[in-house]
Amino acid sequence: MKDGTKANSLIYRVSQTQLFSNFIEARSFGKSDCDEQIMFFDELTGVKRSNKQPILLSEFQPQRTVNAVGPYDADLDMEQVYQYETFLKLDTANFYKPRVVENFNEEVKVHLKHMIGAETLQRMNDQEWARYLAEAVYLIWFQVFSTALPMYNSHSRELIAFARQLLDPIARRLKPFKNIEIVYRKLIEACGTCRLREEVEALFTELKEVHKVDPDKITFGTHYHAFTLACQGSQEHLQQKEMYVPTMDQLDL
Repeated sequence: MKDGTKANSLIYRVSQTQLFSNFIEARSFGKSDCDEQIMFFDELTGVKRSNKQPILLSEFQPQRTVNAVGPYDADLDMEQVYQYETFLKLDTANFYKPRVVENFNEEVKVHLKHMIGAETLQRMNDQEWARYLAEAVYLIWFQVFSTALPMYNSHSRELIAFARQLLDPIARRLKPFKNIEIVYRKLIEACGTCRLREEVEALFTELKEVHKVDPDKITFGTHYHAFTLACQGSQEHLQQKEMYVPTMDQLDL
């Protein structure tokens, strides 16, 4: 990497390609635990930092053993030999429907809808790059904060107050903060998980009135789910519910 700044070096030419830019974007914002290539890259990086002669391919070590269910042979004659000249034609009516393969990139597309492409990054000047980098760093920080907040549920109210105090000057200095809706969406989701009903409503109102953002359908859905989840664990909300029980005179028997 010491020759990475020289224009005639291989590492410099590789870093200028679109493939390398896409890899850095996927490594920074994607789900690295679902991409085998990124997991392999991280493994080699860790080995390189600890060993001068890394081994590219290591021996396979099984992580766990799953016992397969044995065949059902209750009605079969164990002494009889079954032989077929050709493979049997299977009845498709006995097949299950193919399972749905989850697309792990959909969530990444939602989070990166305001991110720009590699070509635009290469045309940025120093000021534009600094602004873009600041927005990306703050976005990642709030995402990590929101994900880790339920782990500190006993102090979640104080931590949310700190995050809101931190977000206010950031939004004013980076105005317009293109990813402000994503940040509020993650905070609202975290408050719902921690059963902070008042904070859920306060953040949603603040997003609309203070930052003048018209929430999209994803933010509305996140707010509804967070509010419902917060109400389920709110004792104050449960105490306001009263069960109506009719008297015998009111029953029409």
